[in-house]
Amino acid sequence: MGEGPKWLGVDCGASRVRAAWFQESGAYLEPAGEVYQRWHARSQAFTPLELPIQRAQQGAPALSTAEKARGVMLIDATCAVLDEALQAAGKVGATVHVVQGGIAAYGLKDQSARGIVVARNGPRIPGFLDAVEAKLRAMGHPLLHLAGLFSDGLCASQAECSSPQGALCGPGSGYVLHAGTGLAEGLWLGARMHTLDARPGVWPKAFELQYRGWNLESLLALSTSGPKAGDADFRALRLDGLVWLLAQRSRSLWEHEHVALETIVLGQKLWQVLLSDLPQGTDLQAALARQLAPLRLAVPRLVASKLTEPAVLGAAALARQGAPIRANR
Repeated sequence: MGEGPKWLGVDCGASRVRAAWFQESGAYLEPAGEVYQRWHARSQAFTPLELPIQRAQQGAPALSTAEKARGVMLIDATCAVLDEALQAAGKVGATVHVVQGGIAAYGLKDQSARGIVVARNGPRIPGFLDAVEAKLRAMGHPLLHLAGLFSDGLCASQAECSSPQGALCGPGSGYVLHAGTGLAEGLWLGARMHTLDARPGVWPKAFELQYRGWNLESLLALSTSGPKAGDADFRALRLDGLVWLLAQRSRSLWEHEHVALETIVLGQKLWQVLLSDLPQGTDLQAALARQLAPLRLAVPRLVASKLTEPAVLGAAALARQGAPIRANR
């Protein structure tokens, strides 16, 4: 790891935690070392409460013993990854002038953006950042400053305009969709990235949408497994659901912002799954064009992201920018 300012990006997902150092490359950030990661156990006893119940408890979440245990596992995994990254920086003699980082996290954050109070796929952890910082101090890392908990959707999208390999490094409009345990979405408008929270009600998130009886996030998330995931009819349904979602995003952008969607960026993992799902000879771009034809909208360009750890990079980029932390998903 060379000399100069470094930023630490962290992605706290519902299944694993990843972190990496980044350094400046002109206006962009580039990796400054390996990616550190930890899987945290997924307890079979823990089932998240229904979202309306969680939202009603948002001010004071009532956590079960199992949910608390899952939260502790995530805190421990986060601290282990951060400790490894900080130890590695010291071992190679790096001068880390700016010991500063950002964390991408799932779920809805509290008003201070330091805790997770609503989560569809993982545990709620109201005092998450306080617990992480306290444990890191006990481990001998008192100088690490964490900017807060960023929206994972914003981080994954921000990466596309923060790297030389990003797909949205210029003017125009774009929509970013990454898939993992859940979905991460973002909008590129006015030369900056936005979360869907910027327009509540206008931009419903995938987990708030239904397609043919399926919650759209459950349909498209890569965590969907079992017999259905390998079924030809299910694969066709998933493809149809994705095209429908992309068409809805194009339509909403035109109707509410009077902007034609120019580029759609799909995450690497989602793109690979789609390629394996597609019947031979299927053209995803053509399928999208058919959905948009009745709406008389221009067909956006579909591209696959070149970034392997977008949320990690995006978290570091937002910390570097000193971006305001908001309580969003």
